[in-house]
Amino acid sequence: MAPACAGNVESARPSAFFRHCLAWLLTFIAVVIGWVFFRAADVDAGAGDVDGYVWFNGVALPNAVAVRLGDFWACCLPGV
Repeated sequence: MAPACAGNVESARPSAFFRHCLAWLLTFIAVVIGWVFFRAADVDAGAGDVDGYVWFNGVALPNAVAVRLGDFWACCLPGV
């Protein structure tokens, strides 16, 4: 006997695929952040590195790229 939801299998696939991709992405981010703390000299240094990654501290563009982006670049990143 087929399950009661057997007729709704096609509509369930995109949702399952989305959940799978989201789970993969969250796991990847957690591993990358874990690597930062593993390689840092201490917890404070690791926290400073993660803070820099999240807020894009130290991001620099070559002048040719910055000219093409114009004001768009300045409005996208805080403190630029």
